[in-house]
Amino acid sequence: MPTKIKTWEIKGRKKVEKIDTSLVEEGEREKRLNEWIVEEPEIIHEDLEILGSEVPIYGKSIDILGFLPDGSFVVAELKRGESPRKTIAQAIDYASRVAELDKSRIREVLGVDIEKKLKENLEKRDMEMSDLKEEPMIMIVASEIDEATRSMIDYLSEMYEVPINGVVFSYLKLSDGCEVISRTAVVSEEELEERVSITLQELENIAKKKGIFDMIDIFRESPHFLEEAFDAKTWGKCIRFWTKGKEKIPFGIKLDESNKGSVEVWIRHKTVADLEERYETQSILNELKSDFHVKYNTETRTDITLEDISEAEKLVNWLEEKVIS
Repeated sequence: MPTKIKTWEIKGRKKVEKIDTSLVEEGEREKRLNEWIVEEPEIIHEDLEILGSEVPIYGKSIDILGFLPDGSFVVAELKRGESPRKTIAQAIDYASRVAELDKSRIREVLGVDIEKKLKENLEKRDMEMSDLKEEPMIMIVASEIDEATRSMIDYLSEMYEVPINGVVFSYLKLSDGCEVISRTAVVSEEELEERVSITLQELENIAKKKGIFDMIDIFRESPHFLEEAFDAKTWGKCIRFWTKGKEKIPFGIKLDESNKGSVEVWIRHKTVADLEERYETQSILNELKSDFHVKYNTETRTDITLEDISEAEKLVNWLEEKVIS
């Protein structure tokens, strides 16, 4: 049976009338739903910021592209009578295109307006392009979610930890002409968060499977100047490190992007320079490029790859020199 909301209007003490709440019958309402979500993003997610609607990407068009405070893109697709298989396949296709998009090409692919809104949202949260999560949240938006679609959404999110959910809308028009919409989710936001988040123990197990646990321990065993920080909801599969007493996060380890035998680390070279005024940002960046394998860098952050324990120890010594010297 499809997930569908039924509604009744109570008129007086004894008169109760059932209201047809299906957006399927109200074709015009289906078209307007996109506009309603853009105007009030909380309709589909409490923390959603809209970046754009009908966003073109490689010859396709994403119904709604959004952003969440944890650094995730949101790909929302309106189900307009297509089969469950087609709807979900299409949403996953769009999400994969967003996931594979080189961050340096966001303006080129998604447009200037999207890039501007994205940067504004990142700046509000003291984040950068490199903080964006690789895996977008997928949302299937519909007036009805049939059993097949619900089962696929539930299976993907629970068994494979895919950040996907279905949002079911109910539209109604009261006798006085007022229009009302309400919604429910296939998987509650709280339950979905539990499914796609990760514990520190699970993160450690990932490190062990990749053969990099000993390398990560090099950083975790430097308590005299570093303090470990972990928040799966905000940072996903990443461990960040604070400088003790200075309330700054100069670097972090990206376990989800680390490969077997190597560790991906990001350094906020601007933060390191700010910790000690005698260092210039450019000189810090030049040292990183000279001493380590730099994979990617922006004006304020550098991503590097550590190939073995000796390189991890070298980075710890480098950080110690810069942070507490």
